[in-house]
Formats: sequence, C-alpha cells, structure tokens
Amino acid sequence: MPIKGFKRNFPPLKVLTEGEVEEIHRATLQVLWETGVTFHHEEAKKLFEQAGCKVDHENDRVRFPPYLVEACLAKCPSRFRVKARNPDNDLILEGGGDTTYIKVGVAMTAMDLETGAPRVPTRKEFYDYMKVLDALPYYHGMSCFPFFGFAGVPECMLLVESNAAKIRCSSKPQQEGGVLDNHLWNIKMAKAVGMDLLLLLNPAAPLTYYGETAQLIYDYVAEDQPFHMVSGPVAGSTGPATIIGSIITQNAETMAGMCLAQLLNPGHRVWAGNMMMVQNMRTGSPSFAGIENALGEAAHVQMWRHYKIPCWSSHSAWGDSKLIDYQAGYELNMPAMIQALAGTSAMFFGGSLTAELTAHWYNCLLYTSDAADDN
Repeated sequence: MPIKGFKRNFPPLKVLTEGEVEEIHRATLQVLWETGVTFHHEEAKKLFEQAGCKVDHENDRVRFPPYLVEACLAKCPSRFRVKARNPDNDLILEGGGDTTYIKVGVAMTAMDLETGAPRVPTRKEFYDYMKVLDALPYYHGMSCFPFFGFAGVPECMLLVESNAAKIRCSSKPQQEGGVLDNHLWNIKMAKAVGMDLLLLLNPAAPLTYYGETAQLIYDYVAEDQPFHMVSGPVAGSTGPATIIGSIITQNAETMAGMCLAQLLNPGHRVWAGNMMMVQNMRTGSPSFAGIENALGEAAHVQMWRHYKIPCWSSHSAWGDSKLIDYQAGYELNMPAMIQALAGTSAMFFGGSLTAELTAHWYNCLLYTSDAADDN
C-alpha cells in the first residue's frame, strides 16, 4: 500500500492554451534538431548515431530527429513505483495524475536560530532533522540535500554519509545526488535494504552533457534506478530571457537525456524536474523568490502532464528570506499553492531559506502544519 499524497479533486490549473502547448512542443523539437545538444561522451554519441541522430563528432554535438524524440517520450512510463525501506511508504509517481507528494527543500548549511547565521550542522543536528522529517505525515520523501552533509566528514564522503543517515533514520523514499562515483555506493546501500533511490542528473545549461553527467545515465540504467534530468537555467543568463524560452531549452536538455535512457533500456523509469528561475537583472544573481518562477513552474507542469510523464517542481523549497518569518512564509506558500493547483507529481516544500544556502527543521513545522495558523 503506497503512502498517500495530497489528492486534487478538480481540474488542474492551466496557464497555457492547447495551441501554446503545441507551439512549445514544436519549438523544443526544433531546438533538438536544428541546434542539438552537446554530449562529451563517445559511447553516447555512437548510440545516438545508430538511432538516426545527426552527430558532429568534432564538436560533440548531437541533433535529434523529431520522430526519435517522440518515440522515446512514448516509451517513458507514465506511472511507476518508487520503493521505500518500508513498503507502506512507496511512492506511485504518475504523469497527469491527481496526487502530489511533498519532499523537503534543499540547503548547504544549517541556520543558527539565535543569530540567523549559516553554519555546518553537527552530526546530531543532521540526524535529528532526518528523524523529524520521517515523523511528519505531510512529508512523503527525503530530498537530496536537506543539509549537504555534516561536520567531521571528509568532503568526498559528504553525500555518502548523508545518504546513510537518511536510510537509517527514515523509512520513506529517498532522493539522492551523484557526484564523482558516490552514487554507486549510495545505490549499494539502498539495495541492501530493498529500496530505490530517486537519483538526479544535471546537464549544464545551455544544452550540454559533460562526460561524467552522461555516464550517470549509463550507471542509473544499469542499476535499474529511477532518475530525473534538470539543468536549472537562469532566464537571461544561462537560458533565454523569457520564461517560456528557458523552459524550452530546459525541456530539450531533459528530453535528450530521456532519449539516451530509453535507447539503453526502453521503459526505464524517468521523470522531469524544473529549477528554471529568472535573473535579477540589477544584480545578475538568480531571483529565488520571484513569482515569475512559480508561473514558470505551472507552465512546466502543464507541458509534462501533456506528455503524461511524471514531473517535480522546486520553487516552494526556497526563497530569499534569511529568517523564519512572514516573508519566508509568503515566499514558500505562494509557489506551493500554484504548483499544487497545476498538478505537479511532487514538489519540494519548506526547510530551505536564504536562496537554498541554509535550512532548519523548524521551518518545516511552521509552514506546513496546522499549527501555522496559530503562529
């Protein structure tokens, strides 16, 4: 019996017309065919060439014919199970479904409640955070980096120790990252307790897969683990200045990775993430709390519901506030409402502050519980 998410009992929010959905789809196919995606991976380029892609080996550029992209998207499962350590907490991710799951936001460091300053969490603080998240019924899974490791751990072991802590403390599904080769150790730990890992894969915006990134697809497919692609373009910087333009390039990057996965193993479990955000044109930095990000999320969700492939949203995970205050509540809850109304399969919510630099478990309690109204 899978864990229950939040059920939507009415039609999803749509910010695009059917004609606009089709136009975005055609534009994405045009980018994939005319511009292409860079793959710095020899084996991947050979596989793409055999499948009918136009490959420029000198410049590592792969151009995807529209028929191949659409055929690969059709092979992606529209519904799949993600096994947790406790089978009662399994997730059923469905593209175009009515259920939304909540996962905690991500952060680099802990926030000191007394001073508001960021600092490296202690081992106890990390484990306590995981125990709190496991106990909260409205969190359905762990994110990759509730904190990016904890004090006293060598940098090369941060994600491995983090994953071990999450597996020890939580019986819910886990999402985990892949840096260097630690994903292989994390997968071994997950398999030892009979669970899956929702793994991540980050192409580089714009339109680039470095060798290590492409290799992750080979490793994830070989280990039969579900994963997503997301590059996180910044509109006006590493992506086109318009929201839709950056969604198109991000979707092109995602589809290129999905094509590789389906060519390696038709029907492999993949889903689509979104971390596209707008740029603050005055400072040049990403605007984490811009409401434009939430509108982009709604468009992203509508596109992947159209493809009937599960997707996740991220902009209710973080904001620009440096404190657990009314500003933070507004910056987290407004995107959360829009993403839930749009019908995302899963979303990150709460925990993070200060543009994903800091986090505290109290933030998860305050902005996601019935007690929020009393505070």
